[in-house]
Amino acid sequence: MGNAISPCCQPKVLRSSVKLIFYEGTTKILTGKNIAGEVMFQFPNMVVCHADSFYIGQPIPTLSIDDKLVPGETYFVLPVDHFACKVLSISSLSSLVSSPKLAPINFGGHEGPFEYVKCANGRLLIKVSPEFITKLISKRTETGKYLSFLVQSRDGEQSLVDEPGPGDQSVINGW
Repeated sequence: MGNAISPCCQPKVLRSSVKLIFYEGTTKILTGKNIAGEVMFQFPNMVVCHADSFYIGQPIPTLSIDDKLVPGETYFVLPVDHFACKVLSISSLSSLVSSPKLAPINFGGHEGPFEYVKCANGRLLIKVSPEFITKLISKRTETGKYLSFLVQSRDGEQSLVDEPGPGDQSVINGW
């Protein structure tokens, strides 16, 4: 069905920690018990969003101050001013691009960024993959220069660059 790694194969530190992906690509690993308010207090004008909860046409999944960060889960820390309205749209996704260049974004591809998900009530939702959002917010090279979001493939189709961002990753025990 999809590519996934069994939780038993993940290192213990990843299962017992929380991964934060910040706007422009910085990644931090938190251990211990954490709440969203601690992150938002440390980074004013930012919101914490569960990475696996972005659906087109649904409210943006911002956490409240007292929400607990679940070990083993990934969260985005995004600028609050990038969300003019409270509902996720293609336009609000486009605003997450961290590049100052206004290059078009390819929302298609072989393994597209969208997945159709059926709710318990039978309603169909369009889920945005966390990997796609990560690519949108973290496209910078090691030297700090922005990457072009589009590359030309052999068959002439445009697709997203599949290179990692700066990936400044650190492990933090609490704050």
